[in-house]
Amino acid sequence: MRYLILLLPFLLGCGHQPKQGSHAFYYWKFDSESDPSAADTALIRKLHVDHFYIHYFDVDWSEALGMPVPKGARYYYSDITPMLNGTYCPVVFITNRTFETMGEDSCEWLAGKITAKINDMTAGFENRAAGQAYKAGQNWLEEKPKIIARREELHKEVQIDCDWTPSTKDKYFHFLRAFKALNKEKELSATIRLYPYKYYRKMGIPPIDRGMLMCYNMDRIDKLATANSVFDKKVLTSYLVGTHYPLPLDVSFPIFGWYAWFRGNQFRGIVHDVDEVTKVGIINSKSLISRDTTLDGRFFREGDLVRREYPDSGTLKSAIDLAMRKVPAYRHVTFYHWDPNSIAAYEDIIQETFADY
Repeated sequence: MRYLILLLPFLLGCGHQPKQGSHAFYYWKFDSESDPSAADTALIRKLHVDHFYIHYFDVDWSEALGMPVPKGARYYYSDITPMLNGTYCPVVFITNRTFETMGEDSCEWLAGKITAKINDMTAGFENRAAGQAYKAGQNWLEEKPKIIARREELHKEVQIDCDWTPSTKDKYFHFLRAFKALNKEKELSATIRLYPYKYYRKMGIPPIDRGMLMCYNMDRIDKLATANSVFDKKVLTSYLVGTHYPLPLDVSFPIFGWYAWFRGNQFRGIVHDVDEVTKVGIINSKSLISRDTTLDGRFFREGDLVRREYPDSGTLKSAIDLAMRKVPAYRHVTFYHWDPNSIAAYEDIIQETFADY
């Protein structure tokens, strides 16, 4: 079972208006081996989390079908545990190559398809929430209307995540306008990476209600000279200095990482299995593999280099303070992403940030 099945009751519980400084998380990753845990419920309460950005599905271009197709739809976010307070926002990731490949005249069609799928998934969550309430001894006929009635309070926003480029800007913005026209009752937000944030005159300002400034994944992972592609305060500072983005923004910070693997000067991939990496003594930011070995299901040669790419806690907190000064009208202070192990590693920073903002 997946962690997010724990979160749906939180999302579908007695809602309230988001406030400035509300405590938010992205929920992006699922763990197929884990059952929902009372510890997760306790952690939500401990951190006073009151908003989740939930990854519903991806959209990518299918060469076989010659059209955009949904991938990884989270229909399995189904089982419901005791309801908690909170609000939520569906998030759909669209690959840039989708807009590179599809025709301009497909933007309205794609907006309609994504809208229908979001509505279908949301209705399914609500029905299962009512069903869980029935299993808990509550009246189905009483609980389902209550859950449906709370939808407008719980789910006021939809977010689109896309790394658009100058060449795809026009089609992406066309899609956003079409999507907004179909979802007039919802606030439309979109992710804003650091480059589009600083160079908005070149990259354009998306036709949305508000943005989410993503303060991570800020440098080239495939360059050996990169210090840390996930998070580097020097890089963040260079993007934030002297910029005022002409849209209201929320802000998101990283509590995740990985190891970047190189053979010579060639980037070979990402290693996620931290336990396996540490078994061969990788403790510094850049370390050489001392012997031929297998990590994360792949063969590593003696002399290969792995670069640790996790945010340093102290540097992260000072960077958060810098970013929050640049975004005074924020509504949600957000961390990416909900994972109990990552939260344990950065819990002091999360608690301090939520207390400050």
